[in-house]
Amino acid sequence: MAIGIETDNSEKSALIKGLEALAAGVERLKPPTWQPIASAPKDGRAFLAYADGKITTVHWIKESPDREAFWSLCVPGTFTLHNFWEPTHWMPLPAGPEGV
Repeated sequence: MAIGIETDNSEKSALIKGLEALAAGVERLKPPTWQPIASAPKDGRAFLAYADGKITTVHWIKESPDREAFWSLCVPGTFTLHNFWEPTHWMPLPAGPEGV
């Protein structure tokens, strides 16, 4: 790495670590992007989902003895019947407001 000044290995190592930390911080600032639904979490966590030009919040309902697994709308008191609404893409929910 040529940076135009003489440095020893420990200074170079510290500089590289600092640049890596900066790059990681920049990566965290990037807004989330739509991802294929096949990569969506199936652990009950809610996320944004897209299908048929609509965006809503859904989560995965695991299979049980009396039903197959399916995507469910995250609206209290409601659910989506299996194969009724199949999202094609997903995105993580944004973080809540700070200090609240």
